[in-house]
Amino acid sequence: MPRFATDRAARTRPLWRARPFVITRAEGGRLLVTAANARAESSGITPGMTLADAQAIVPGLLTLPTEPAEDSRALMLLAEWCGRYTPWVASDGADGLFLEIAGCGHLFGGEDALARDLLERMARFGLAARVAVADTPGAAWALARFGVANPTLLGDGSCEEAMLAAALGPLPASALRLSAAHVEELRRLGLRRIADIAALPRAALTTRFGAGVARRLDQTFGRDFEPLSPHQPAAPDRVRSTFAEPVRARDAIEAVLDDLLGRLCARLAERGHGARRLDFALYRTDGTVATASVGTSRPSTDARHLARLFAEKLDHLDPGFGADVIALAAPLTEAFAAVQ
Repeated sequence: MPRFATDRAARTRPLWRARPFVITRAEGGRLLVTAANARAESSGITPGMTLADAQAIVPGLLTLPTEPAEDSRALMLLAEWCGRYTPWVASDGADGLFLEIAGCGHLFGGEDALARDLLERMARFGLAARVAVADTPGAAWALARFGVANPTLLGDGSCEEAMLAAALGPLPASALRLSAAHVEELRRLGLRRIADIAALPRAALTTRFGAGVARRLDQTFGRDFEPLSPHQPAAPDRVRSTFAEPVRARDAIEAVLDDLLGRLCARLAERGHGARRLDFALYRTDGTVATASVGTSRPSTDARHLARLFAEKLDHLDPGFGADVIALAAPLTEAFAAVQ
């Protein structure tokens, strides 16, 4: 069964970490708090609050205007970097990412270790993040935003609905990703928690609120499939190497590439395919990615030939402060034509 990790990250600047500050946006002629750092939240400031109310709580509160375009660009760069954990990464609104980590946890010592590694690296980048791992995107989303533990790890990849109900039941109705109007209507009827909503008969729930609430409930509990589109198509053929110490020297990077080419070509040859395009990626320790790609006119599993194609590319590939994960993928392959 798929396992989804989701993280919710907000950009911060080191100079302001020690002081309460908020990000604001204009809406309906008012300034609303879009995000708040830990200092501001500990003072009682929450997203959605008007700036006037926030400044009444914390006089002299630092503020910054929201920058949607820059935030989106930063999130896409972060999504690319998350390829160090899994090739399948999708956007989760304006402030989060979904990672499909089924089969990836063992590469990091387990799913809990993967989640903690992600959290630690986010902290080093100056990002405040929450991470949760669950069997469905909806459950991971709810636990990342409303769960108590961080990271939240739910089960072992084969969660029963009873386990999901126990973990998600106490969370507020908004954890189902419902509209504000639906949440308010549910609140007026005394349905404040997911457990309250799940206890209603399906027919009554659909009649009163339409199919939307029931669909979100089913998606969260895995009774209804929820399609997600990855940031980039995941290459079916991909190999990687991790390093305890960052790799920087060109000859070391070349040696890693030779090893990855040998492994990937052997895998492709086993099923009679050859590479038509190869993507080489250095996941650098500063949270950025350096990439190089080559293409061939016909399918190839000749590792030496492919290495020569990469030779000039490596001269211009900047490892920065070093890469602790290096990956090679074949997004385009073709079957070998039979020859006599």
